[in-house]
Amino acid sequence: MSEIVVELFDKSHFGNTPSGRFAAVTDSKVKSSQLIFLVILLIGSFYLTTIRQGHYWGDDYAVYIQHAKNIVEGAEYDRFNYLYLPSYVGPGSYPPIFPLFLTPVYWLFGMNLMAMKVAVTLAFMFSLWLLTRILKDYLTVKQQAILLIMAGLNPYFWNLKDRIESEMLFCAAVNLSVYIVCKFYKSSVIGLAKLAYVLATGVSFYLAYGTRSAGLVLLPCLVLYDILRNRKLSWPSLYSIGVTTVTIALVIIQSFALRSDRSYVEQVQAGSQNFLYNWMVFIWQNIPRYTFSLTELWDNGYSKLFRISLAVLVSGLAVVGFLAQARRKATFLEVFVALYAISIVIVPMTGGIRYMLPIVPFYMFYALQGVMALPDNGGIRKCGIAAVTLAIIATYALNYSSQDYNEIPNGITKAEAADIFDYIKKQTTENDVIIFTKPRALALLTERKSSFYPRRESDGKIWGYFDKIRATHIVVGPNGEEPYDQAFLQGFVSRNMNLLRKEYVNADFVVYRITSLPNTETDTGRESGVKFNRN
Repeated sequence: MSEIVVELFDKSHFGNTPSGRFAAVTDSKVKSSQLIFLVILLIGSFYLTTIRQGHYWGDDYAVYIQHAKNIVEGAEYDRFNYLYLPSYVGPGSYPPIFPLFLTPVYWLFGMNLMAMKVAVTLAFMFSLWLLTRILKDYLTVKQQAILLIMAGLNPYFWNLKDRIESEMLFCAAVNLSVYIVCKFYKSSVIGLAKLAYVLATGVSFYLAYGTRSAGLVLLPCLVLYDILRNRKLSWPSLYSIGVTTVTIALVIIQSFALRSDRSYVEQVQAGSQNFLYNWMVFIWQNIPRYTFSLTELWDNGYSKLFRISLAVLVSGLAVVGFLAQARRKATFLEVFVALYAISIVIVPMTGGIRYMLPIVPFYMFYALQGVMALPDNGGIRKCGIAAVTLAIIATYALNYSSQDYNEIPNGITKAEAADIFDYIKKQTTENDVIIFTKPRALALLTERKSSFYPRRESDGKIWGYFDKIRATHIVVGPNGEEPYDQAFLQGFVSRNMNLLRKEYVNADFVVYRITSLPNTETDTGRESGVKFNRN
Protein backbone atom coordinates (compact mmCIF):
# COMPACT_ATOMS: atom_id res chain seq x y z
CA MET A 1 0.00 0.00 0.00
CA SER A 2 2.76 2.43 0.93
CA GLU A 3 4.51 1.74 -2.41
CA ILE A 4 1.32 2.72 -4.26
CA VAL A 5 1.11 5.98 -2.31
CA VAL A 6 4.79 6.68 -3.01
CA GLU A 7 4.08 6.28 -6.72
CA LEU A 8 1.10 8.63 -6.51
CA PHE A 9 3.24 11.28 -4.86
CA ASP A 10 6.10 10.99 -7.31
CA LYS A 11 7.23 14.44 -8.40
CA SER A 12 6.27 13.72 -12.00
CA HIS A 13 2.62 14.14 -11.02
CA PHE A 14 3.16 17.84 -10.35
CA GLY A 15 3.65 20.68 -12.80
CA ASN A 16 4.51 24.31 -12.30
CA THR A 17 2.04 27.13 -12.89
CA PRO A 18 3.25 30.59 -13.89
CA SER A 19 2.88 31.61 -10.24
CA GLY A 20 5.18 28.79 -9.16
CA ARG A 21 2.47 26.79 -7.41
CA PHE A 22 2.00 23.07 -7.93
CA ALA A 23 -0.75 22.42 -10.45
CA ALA A 24 -2.53 19.13 -10.98
CA VAL A 25 -1.94 17.00 -14.06
CA THR A 26 -5.53 15.95 -14.69
CA ASP A 27 -7.08 12.85 -16.21
CA SER A 28 -10.19 13.26 -18.33
CA LYS A 29 -12.90 15.23 -16.53
CA VAL A 30 -15.31 12.33 -16.66
CA LYS A 31 -12.90 9.83 -15.11
CA SER A 32 -11.77 12.37 -12.55
CA SER A 33 -15.33 13.04 -11.38
CA GLN A 34 -16.08 9.34 -11.29
CA LEU A 35 -13.12 8.58 -9.02
CA ILE A 36 -13.89 11.43 -6.61
CA PHE A 37 -17.58 10.57 -6.40
CA LEU A 38 -16.75 6.88 -5.94
CA VAL A 39 -14.44 7.61 -3.00
CA ILE A 40 -16.97 9.95 -1.37
CA LEU A 41 -19.75 7.40 -1.95
CA LEU A 42 -17.68 4.63 -0.35
CA ILE A 43 -16.87 6.81 2.67
CA GLY A 44 -20.52 7.84 3.00
CA SER A 45 -21.67 4.22 2.69
CA PHE A 46 -19.27 3.21 5.47
CA TYR A 47 -20.63 5.98 7.68
CA LEU A 48 -24.29 5.21 6.94
CA THR A 49 -23.95 1.46 7.49
CA THR A 50 -22.17 1.95 10.82
CA ILE A 51 -24.51 4.49 12.42
CA ARG A 52 -25.01 3.37 16.01
CA GLN A 53 -28.03 3.43 18.27
CA GLY A 54 -28.32 6.11 20.93
CA HIS A 55 -26.31 9.24 21.61
CA TYR A 56 -23.51 10.43 23.84
CA TRP A 57 -24.41 12.24 27.08
CA GLY A 58 -22.95 15.56 25.96
CA ASP A 59 -26.22 17.43 25.57
CA ASP A 60 -25.60 20.11 22.95
CA TYR A 61 -27.67 17.90 20.64
CA ALA A 62 -30.70 18.39 22.90
CA VAL A 63 -30.68 22.15 22.32
CA TYR A 64 -30.45 21.75 18.54
CA ILE A 65 -33.30 19.25 18.48
CA GLN A 66 -35.43 21.42 20.76
CA HIS A 67 -34.92 24.38 18.42
CA ALA A 68 -35.92 22.25 15.42
CA LYS A 69 -38.96 21.01 17.33
CA ASN A 70 -39.96 24.58 18.18
CA ILE A 71 -39.69 25.61 14.53
CA VAL A 72 -41.88 22.70 13.42
CA GLU A 73 -44.45 23.41 16.12
CA GLY A 74 -44.45 27.17 15.53
CA ALA A 75 -43.23 27.88 19.07
CA GLU A 76 -40.70 30.49 20.18
CA TYR A 77 -37.25 29.54 18.92
CA ASP A 78 -35.63 29.44 22.39
CA ARG A 79 -38.50 27.84 24.33
CA PHE A 80 -37.00 25.09 26.47
CA ASN A 81 -37.59 23.28 29.76
CA TYR A 82 -33.91 23.78 30.52
CA LEU A 83 -33.54 26.60 33.07
CA TYR A 84 -30.54 28.56 31.86
CA LEU A 85 -27.71 29.08 34.37
CA PRO A 86 -24.99 31.36 32.88
CA SER A 87 -21.34 30.20 32.89
CA TYR A 88 -22.39 26.58 33.40
CA VAL A 89 -23.20 23.89 30.80
CA GLY A 90 -23.71 26.20 27.81
CA PRO A 91 -25.69 29.12 26.39
CA GLY A 92 -29.46 29.26 26.51
CA SER A 93 -29.79 28.91 22.73
CA TYR A 94 -27.68 28.03 19.70
CA PRO A 95 -27.33 29.51 16.18
CA PRO A 96 -30.28 28.70 13.90
CA ILE A 97 -28.84 27.15 10.74
CA PHE A 98 -28.24 23.64 12.11
CA PRO A 99 -31.71 23.53 13.73
CA LEU A 100 -33.18 24.68 10.40
CA PHE A 101 -31.18 21.89 8.73
CA LEU A 102 -32.77 19.40 11.16
CA THR A 103 -36.28 20.86 10.79
CA PRO A 104 -37.41 18.80 7.75
CA VAL A 105 -35.99 15.67 9.37
CA TYR A 106 -37.92 16.34 12.58
CA TRP A 107 -41.05 17.21 10.59
CA LEU A 108 -40.88 13.90 8.68
CA PHE A 109 -39.56 11.53 11.37
CA GLY A 110 -40.04 13.23 14.73
CA MET A 111 -37.50 12.46 17.48
CA ASN A 112 -35.65 9.95 15.28
CA LEU A 113 -31.96 10.14 16.10
CA MET A 114 -30.99 7.75 13.30
CA ALA A 115 -32.62 9.94 10.65
CA MET A 116 -30.82 13.00 12.02
CA LYS A 117 -27.50 11.17 11.92
CA VAL A 118 -28.11 10.35 8.25
CA ALA A 119 -28.59 14.08 7.58
CA VAL A 120 -25.34 14.87 9.43
CA THR A 121 -23.49 12.28 7.34
CA LEU A 122 -24.83 13.74 4.09
CA ALA A 123 -23.57 17.17 5.17
CA PHE A 124 -20.11 15.68 5.73
CA MET A 125 -20.13 14.03 2.29
CA PHE A 126 -20.92 17.43 0.76
CA SER A 127 -18.08 18.95 2.77
CA LEU A 128 -15.65 16.37 1.35
CA TRP A 129 -16.75 17.12 -2.20
CA LEU A 130 -16.20 20.84 -1.64
CA LEU A 131 -12.74 20.05 -0.26
CA THR A 132 -11.73 18.52 -3.59
CA ARG A 133 -13.08 21.56 -5.46
CA ILE A 134 -10.95 23.88 -3.33
CA LEU A 135 -7.75 21.85 -3.75
CA LYS A 136 -8.08 20.61 -7.33
CA ASP A 137 -5.36 23.02 -8.53
CA TYR A 138 -2.84 21.64 -6.03
CA LEU A 139 -3.41 17.87 -6.11
CA THR A 140 -3.90 15.32 -8.84
CA VAL A 141 -7.21 13.45 -8.81
CA LYS A 142 -5.53 10.42 -7.27
CA GLN A 143 -3.97 12.56 -4.58
CA GLN A 144 -7.35 14.16 -3.90
CA ALA A 145 -8.67 10.64 -3.37
CA ILE A 146 -5.88 9.96 -0.86
CA LEU A 147 -6.73 13.15 1.03
CA LEU A 148 -10.42 12.17 1.05
CA ILE A 149 -9.55 8.78 2.52
CA MET A 150 -7.14 10.34 5.02
CA ALA A 151 -9.78 12.81 6.27
CA GLY A 152 -12.99 10.89 5.63
CA LEU A 153 -11.89 7.64 7.25
CA ASN A 154 -10.26 9.34 10.21
CA PRO A 155 -11.90 7.72 13.28
CA TYR A 156 -12.53 11.11 14.90
CA PHE A 157 -14.71 12.21 11.99
CA TRP A 158 -16.34 8.77 11.91
CA ASN A 159 -17.35 9.17 15.55
CA LEU A 160 -18.85 12.58 14.81
CA LYS A 161 -21.49 11.04 12.56
CA ASP A 162 -23.11 9.67 15.74
CA ARG A 163 -23.38 13.16 17.26
CA ILE A 164 -26.33 15.34 16.28
CA GLU A 165 -24.27 18.49 16.49
CA SER A 166 -23.30 21.30 14.14
CA GLU A 167 -19.66 20.42 13.38
CA MET A 168 -20.27 18.53 10.11
CA LEU A 169 -22.58 21.22 8.72
CA PHE A 170 -20.16 23.93 9.84
CA CYS A 171 -17.34 22.26 7.90
CA ALA A 172 -19.59 22.21 4.82
CA ALA A 173 -20.52 25.89 5.21
CA VAL A 174 -16.89 26.91 5.71
CA ASN A 175 -15.73 24.89 2.70
CA LEU A 176 -18.49 26.42 0.58
CA SER A 177 -17.34 29.89 1.62
CA VAL A 178 -13.67 29.18 0.90
CA TYR A 179 -14.56 27.61 -2.46
CA ILE A 180 -16.64 30.60 -3.61
CA VAL A 181 -13.99 33.13 -2.57
CA CYS A 182 -11.16 31.21 -4.24
CA LYS A 183 -13.23 30.79 -7.40
CA PHE A 184 -14.01 34.50 -7.50
CA TYR A 185 -10.36 35.54 -7.33
CA LYS A 186 -9.45 33.06 -10.07
CA SER A 187 -12.22 34.37 -12.32
CA SER A 188 -12.52 37.61 -14.23
CA VAL A 189 -16.11 38.63 -13.64
CA ILE A 190 -17.84 41.94 -14.06
CA GLY A 191 -21.32 43.40 -13.82
CA LEU A 192 -24.12 41.09 -12.73
CA ALA A 193 -21.74 38.13 -12.41
CA LYS A 194 -19.73 40.01 -9.78
CA LEU A 195 -22.93 40.97 -7.96
CA ALA A 196 -23.93 37.30 -7.95
CA TYR A 197 -20.56 36.40 -6.39
CA VAL A 198 -21.04 39.10 -3.74
CA LEU A 199 -24.47 37.75 -2.80
CA ALA A 200 -23.36 34.11 -2.88
CA THR A 201 -20.30 34.81 -0.74
CA GLY A 202 -22.24 36.92 1.77
CA VAL A 203 -24.90 34.24 2.12
CA SER A 204 -22.32 31.45 2.50
CA PHE A 205 -20.44 33.49 5.12
CA TYR A 206 -23.69 33.96 7.01
CA LEU A 207 -24.49 30.23 6.76
CA ALA A 208 -21.14 29.52 8.41
CA TYR A 209 -21.79 32.11 11.13
CA GLY A 210 -25.39 30.93 11.55
CA THR A 211 -24.12 27.40 12.10
CA ARG A 212 -21.35 28.28 14.53
CA SER A 213 -20.54 31.83 15.58
CA ALA A 214 -16.85 31.21 14.89
CA GLY A 215 -17.74 31.42 11.19
CA LEU A 216 -17.72 35.19 11.47
CA VAL A 217 -13.90 35.03 11.24
CA LEU A 218 -14.38 34.56 7.49
CA LEU A 219 -15.06 38.30 7.18
CA PRO A 220 -11.72 39.60 8.51
CA CYS A 221 -10.02 36.84 6.53
CA LEU A 222 -11.57 38.15 3.31
CA VAL A 223 -10.81 41.79 4.05
CA LEU A 224 -7.20 41.04 5.03
CA TYR A 225 -6.60 38.88 1.98
CA ASP A 226 -8.25 41.43 -0.28
CA ILE A 227 -5.95 44.16 1.06
CA LEU A 228 -2.75 42.10 0.87
CA ARG A 229 -3.28 39.83 -2.14
CA ASN A 230 -1.04 41.90 -4.41
CA ARG A 231 1.66 41.86 -1.73
CA LYS A 232 1.12 45.52 -1.02
CA LEU A 233 -1.35 47.52 1.03
CA SER A 234 -4.44 48.69 -0.80
CA TRP A 235 -8.02 49.63 -0.09
CA PRO A 236 -10.58 46.80 0.14
CA SER A 237 -12.25 46.04 -3.16
CA LEU A 238 -15.95 46.50 -3.85
CA TYR A 239 -16.23 42.71 -3.65
CA SER A 240 -15.07 42.49 -0.02
CA ILE A 241 -17.07 45.59 0.92
CA GLY A 242 -20.20 44.10 -0.66
CA VAL A 243 -19.68 40.72 1.00
CA THR A 244 -19.17 42.39 4.38
CA THR A 245 -22.37 44.40 3.93
CA VAL A 246 -24.47 41.35 2.99
CA THR A 247 -23.06 39.21 5.80
CA ILE A 248 -23.52 41.83 8.52
CA ALA A 249 -27.04 42.56 7.31
CA LEU A 250 -27.96 38.87 7.65
CA VAL A 251 -26.30 38.67 11.08
CA ILE A 252 -28.36 41.66 12.26
CA ILE A 253 -31.56 40.12 10.89
CA GLN A 254 -30.81 36.90 12.77
CA SER A 255 -30.12 38.82 15.98
CA PHE A 256 -33.54 40.47 15.90
CA ALA A 257 -35.55 37.61 14.39
CA LEU A 258 -34.18 34.55 16.21
CA ARG A 259 -31.19 34.85 18.52
CA SER A 260 -27.96 36.74 19.14
CA ASP A 261 -24.62 35.84 20.67
CA ARG A 262 -25.48 37.59 23.94
CA SER A 263 -25.55 34.28 25.82
CA TYR A 264 -21.97 33.54 24.72
CA VAL A 265 -20.91 36.87 26.20
CA GLU A 266 -22.65 35.89 29.44
CA GLN A 267 -20.74 32.61 29.40
CA VAL A 268 -17.45 34.47 29.19
CA GLN A 269 -18.22 37.32 31.57
CA ALA A 270 -20.10 35.49 34.33
CA GLY A 271 -18.19 35.76 37.57
CA SER A 272 -15.07 37.11 35.85
CA GLN A 273 -12.68 39.41 37.70
CA ASN A 274 -9.43 40.83 36.33
CA PHE A 275 -10.76 39.83 32.93
CA LEU A 276 -7.83 41.07 30.84
CA TYR A 277 -5.22 39.30 32.98
CA ASN A 278 -7.25 36.08 33.07
CA TRP A 279 -7.73 36.28 29.32
CA MET A 280 -3.97 36.53 28.70
CA VAL A 281 -3.38 33.56 30.97
CA PHE A 282 -6.14 31.64 29.18
CA ILE A 283 -4.57 32.32 25.77
CA TRP A 284 -1.21 31.16 27.03
CA GLN A 285 -2.80 27.95 28.31
CA ASN A 286 -4.81 27.48 25.14
CA ILE A 287 -1.70 27.10 22.99
CA PRO A 288 -0.60 23.74 24.51
CA ARG A 289 -4.26 22.71 24.93
CA TYR A 290 -5.01 22.99 21.23
CA THR A 291 -1.61 21.65 20.23
CA PHE A 292 -2.18 18.52 22.29
CA SER A 293 -5.77 18.21 21.07
CA LEU A 294 -4.42 17.48 17.58
CA THR A 295 -3.26 14.13 18.93
CA GLU A 296 -6.91 13.07 19.15
CA LEU A 297 -6.90 12.76 15.36
CA TRP A 298 -4.25 10.07 15.65
CA ASP A 299 -5.66 8.11 18.59
CA ASN A 300 -5.12 4.41 17.95
CA GLY A 301 -6.94 3.23 21.05
CA TYR A 302 -3.92 1.48 22.51
CA SER A 303 -0.62 3.41 22.61
CA LYS A 304 -0.43 7.03 23.74
CA LEU A 305 3.26 7.24 22.77
CA PHE A 306 2.52 6.16 19.19
CA ARG A 307 -0.38 8.60 19.04
CA ILE A 308 1.77 11.55 20.13
CA SER A 309 4.66 10.54 17.87
CA LEU A 310 2.43 10.41 14.79
CA ALA A 311 0.82 13.74 15.73
CA VAL A 312 4.25 15.38 16.00
CA LEU A 313 5.30 13.91 12.65
CA VAL A 314 2.17 14.95 10.76
CA SER A 315 2.04 18.38 12.42
CA GLY A 316 5.68 19.03 11.54
CA LEU A 317 4.99 18.14 7.92
CA ALA A 318 1.89 20.38 7.96
CA VAL A 319 3.95 23.36 9.16
CA VAL A 320 6.51 22.74 6.41
CA GLY A 321 3.76 22.39 3.81
CA PHE A 322 1.92 25.50 4.96
CA LEU A 323 5.07 27.64 4.92
CA ALA A 324 6.07 26.30 1.50
CA GLN A 325 2.63 27.05 0.10
CA ALA A 326 2.52 30.53 1.65
CA ARG A 327 6.01 31.30 0.36
CA ARG A 328 5.03 30.43 -3.22
CA LYS A 329 1.91 32.60 -3.05
CA ALA A 330 -0.50 32.86 -0.17
CA THR A 331 -4.13 32.43 -1.16
CA PHE A 332 -7.33 33.06 0.74
CA LEU A 333 -7.04 29.49 2.05
CA GLU A 334 -3.76 30.21 3.85
CA VAL A 335 -5.15 33.43 5.33
CA PHE A 336 -8.27 31.62 6.55
CA VAL A 337 -6.38 28.71 8.11
CA ALA A 338 -3.98 31.06 9.93
CA LEU A 339 -6.62 33.50 11.22
CA TYR A 340 -9.07 30.78 12.19
CA ALA A 341 -6.39 28.98 14.21
CA ILE A 342 -5.47 32.24 15.95
CA SER A 343 -9.13 33.08 16.65
CA ILE A 344 -9.91 29.83 18.45
CA VAL A 345 -6.81 30.24 20.60
CA ILE A 346 -7.62 33.79 21.70
CA VAL A 347 -11.37 33.30 22.29
CA PRO A 348 -11.75 32.65 26.05
CA MET A 349 -13.53 29.33 25.53
CA THR A 350 -11.99 25.88 25.22
CA GLY A 351 -13.38 23.45 22.66
CA GLY A 352 -10.42 21.22 21.86
CA ILE A 353 -10.23 19.54 18.48
CA ARG A 354 -13.98 20.11 18.01
CA TYR A 355 -13.36 23.83 17.45
CA MET A 356 -10.53 23.07 15.02
CA LEU A 357 -12.47 20.76 12.71
CA PRO A 358 -12.96 23.18 9.78
CA ILE A 359 -9.19 23.42 9.30
CA VAL A 360 -8.36 19.76 10.02
CA PRO A 361 -8.73 18.60 6.36
CA PHE A 362 -6.51 21.51 5.30
CA TYR A 363 -4.04 20.54 8.04
CA MET A 364 -3.87 17.12 6.39
CA PHE A 365 -3.50 18.75 2.96
CA TYR A 366 -0.54 20.79 4.17
CA ALA A 367 0.98 17.63 5.64
CA LEU A 368 0.83 16.10 2.16
CA GLN A 369 2.46 19.24 0.78
CA GLY A 370 5.09 18.93 3.50
CA VAL A 371 5.94 15.44 2.29
CA MET A 372 6.46 16.83 -1.21
CA ALA A 373 8.81 19.46 0.22
CA LEU A 374 11.17 16.77 1.56
CA PRO A 375 14.52 16.39 -0.25
CA ASP A 376 14.24 14.08 -3.26
CA ASN A 377 17.72 12.60 -2.99
CA GLY A 378 18.73 9.39 -1.27
CA GLY A 379 15.14 8.14 -1.14
CA ILE A 380 14.26 10.50 1.72
CA ARG A 381 10.92 11.48 0.21
CA LYS A 382 9.92 7.90 -0.58
CA CYS A 383 10.87 6.71 2.89
CA GLY A 384 8.93 9.59 4.44
CA ILE A 385 5.82 8.83 2.41
CA ALA A 386 6.02 5.13 3.24
CA ALA A 387 6.51 5.77 6.98
CA VAL A 388 3.62 8.25 7.24
CA THR A 389 1.32 6.02 5.19
CA LEU A 390 1.99 2.89 7.24
CA ALA A 391 1.66 4.81 10.53
CA ILE A 392 -1.72 6.27 9.51
CA ILE A 393 -3.03 2.92 8.23
CA ALA A 394 -1.97 1.23 11.49
CA THR A 395 -3.54 4.02 13.57
CA TYR A 396 -6.88 3.85 11.78
CA ALA A 397 -6.98 0.05 11.81
CA LEU A 398 -6.19 -0.17 15.53
CA ASN A 399 -8.75 2.50 16.40
CA TYR A 400 -11.55 0.84 14.42
CA SER A 401 -10.71 -2.52 15.97
CA SER A 402 -11.60 -1.12 19.40
CA GLN A 403 -14.96 0.43 18.42
CA ASP A 404 -18.44 -0.75 19.39
CA TYR A 405 -20.44 -0.78 16.16
CA ASN A 406 -23.88 -1.47 17.65
CA GLU A 407 -24.64 1.16 20.28
CA ILE A 408 -23.04 4.24 21.80
CA PRO A 409 -21.35 2.90 24.95
CA ASN A 410 -22.72 4.35 28.17
CA GLY A 411 -25.07 6.63 26.22
CA ILE A 412 -28.63 7.83 26.63
CA THR A 413 -30.13 4.53 25.41
CA LYS A 414 -28.39 2.39 28.00
CA ALA A 415 -30.96 0.44 30.05
CA GLU A 416 -30.28 2.43 33.24
CA ALA A 417 -30.65 5.74 31.39
CA ALA A 418 -33.92 4.63 29.79
CA ASP A 419 -35.19 3.62 33.24
CA ILE A 420 -34.35 7.00 34.80
CA PHE A 421 -36.08 8.88 31.98
CA ASP A 422 -39.13 6.66 32.34
CA TYR A 423 -39.19 7.12 36.11
CA ILE A 424 -39.01 10.92 35.87
CA LYS A 425 -41.76 11.08 33.23
CA LYS A 426 -44.09 8.88 35.29
CA GLN A 427 -43.25 9.85 38.86
CA THR A 428 -42.83 13.63 38.56
CA THR A 429 -45.18 16.38 37.46
CA GLU A 430 -44.87 19.25 34.99
CA ASN A 431 -44.33 21.62 37.92
CA ASP A 432 -41.31 19.70 39.26
CA VAL A 433 -37.78 20.95 38.61
CA ILE A 434 -34.94 18.40 38.45
CA ILE A 435 -31.28 19.20 39.15
CA PHE A 436 -29.03 17.12 36.90
CA THR A 437 -25.52 17.14 35.43
CA LYS A 438 -26.92 16.94 31.87
CA PRO A 439 -30.02 19.13 32.30
CA ARG A 440 -30.63 19.84 28.61
CA ALA A 441 -30.81 16.15 27.71
CA LEU A 442 -33.16 15.53 30.63
CA ALA A 443 -35.38 18.48 29.65
CA LEU A 444 -35.70 17.25 26.06
CA LEU A 445 -36.22 13.56 26.79
CA THR A 446 -38.58 13.89 29.78
CA GLU A 447 -40.30 17.25 29.08
CA ARG A 448 -39.57 18.27 32.65
CA LYS A 449 -37.92 21.47 33.84
CA SER A 450 -34.28 20.85 34.59
CA SER A 451 -31.23 22.88 35.58
CA PHE A 452 -27.59 22.62 36.54
CA TYR A 453 -26.14 23.58 39.92
CA PRO A 454 -23.79 26.52 40.64
CA ARG A 455 -20.90 24.31 41.72
CA ARG A 456 -18.48 27.19 42.17
CA GLU A 457 -20.65 28.57 45.00
CA SER A 458 -21.10 27.69 48.68
CA ASP A 459 -23.80 25.29 49.83
CA GLY A 460 -25.83 28.26 51.04
CA LYS A 461 -25.86 29.91 47.63
CA ILE A 462 -26.61 26.59 45.93
CA TRP A 463 -29.64 26.16 48.18
CA GLY A 464 -30.59 29.74 47.41
CA TYR A 465 -30.57 28.95 43.68
CA PHE A 466 -32.58 25.76 44.22
CA ASP A 467 -35.12 27.76 46.23
CA LYS A 468 -35.32 30.40 43.52
CA ILE A 469 -36.09 27.90 40.72
CA ARG A 470 -38.25 25.79 43.08
CA ALA A 471 -36.16 22.65 42.57
CA THR A 472 -37.85 19.47 43.72
CA HIS A 473 -35.41 16.66 42.82
CA ILE A 474 -31.70 15.98 42.48
CA VAL A 475 -30.43 13.23 40.17
CA VAL A 476 -26.89 11.93 40.68
CA GLY A 477 -25.35 10.12 37.71
CA PRO A 478 -24.60 8.74 35.21
CA ASN A 479 -21.48 6.93 36.36
CA GLY A 480 -18.36 7.82 34.42
CA GLU A 481 -19.70 11.09 32.94
CA GLU A 482 -18.26 14.45 34.01
CA PRO A 483 -16.45 12.95 37.04
CA TYR A 484 -15.57 16.35 38.55
CA ASP A 485 -19.17 17.56 38.42
CA GLN A 486 -20.46 14.22 39.69
CA ALA A 487 -18.06 14.26 42.62
CA PHE A 488 -19.14 17.79 43.55
CA LEU A 489 -22.85 16.96 43.37
CA GLN A 490 -22.39 13.73 45.31
CA GLY A 491 -20.47 15.65 47.98
CA PHE A 492 -23.24 18.25 48.20
CA VAL A 493 -25.84 15.50 48.57
CA SER A 494 -23.80 13.73 51.25
CA ARG A 495 -23.48 16.96 53.27
CA ASN A 496 -27.22 17.64 53.08
CA MET A 497 -28.86 14.24 53.46
CA ASN A 498 -31.07 15.58 56.25
CA LEU A 499 -32.83 17.73 53.63
CA LEU A 500 -33.23 14.96 51.05
CA ARG A 501 -35.05 11.65 50.64
CA LYS A 502 -33.77 8.90 48.35
CA GLU A 503 -36.60 7.84 46.02
CA TYR A 504 -35.08 5.79 43.23
CA VAL A 505 -31.83 3.89 42.62
CA ASN A 506 -30.39 1.89 39.74
CA ALA A 507 -26.84 0.94 38.79
CA ASP A 508 -26.03 4.39 37.32
CA PHE A 509 -28.43 6.88 38.94
CA VAL A 510 -29.87 7.95 42.28
CA VAL A 511 -32.91 10.24 42.54
CA TYR A 512 -33.39 12.37 45.65
CA ARG A 513 -36.43 14.43 46.53
CA ILE A 514 -35.77 17.76 48.22
CA THR A 515 -37.90 17.57 51.36
CA SER A 516 -37.03 20.93 52.93
CA LEU A 517 -34.66 23.88 52.73
CA PRO A 518 -31.93 24.66 55.28
CA ASN A 519 -33.42 26.12 58.44
CA THR A 520 -30.90 28.98 58.46
CA GLU A 521 -30.49 32.33 56.72
CA THR A 522 -29.15 31.57 53.27
CA ASP A 523 -28.33 33.54 50.19
CA THR A 524 -31.38 33.65 47.92
CA GLY A 525 -29.27 33.71 44.78
CA ARG A 526 -29.62 37.43 44.09
CA GLU A 527 -26.12 38.27 45.31
CA SER A 528 -24.50 35.37 43.46
CA GLY A 529 -25.28 36.85 40.07
CA VAL A 530 -27.49 33.94 39.05
CA LYS A 531 -29.81 34.69 36.17
CA PHE A 532 -33.08 32.78 36.48
CA ASN A 533 -35.19 32.01 33.44
CA ARG A 534 -38.50 30.37 34.31
CA ASN A 535 -40.07 28.74 31.25
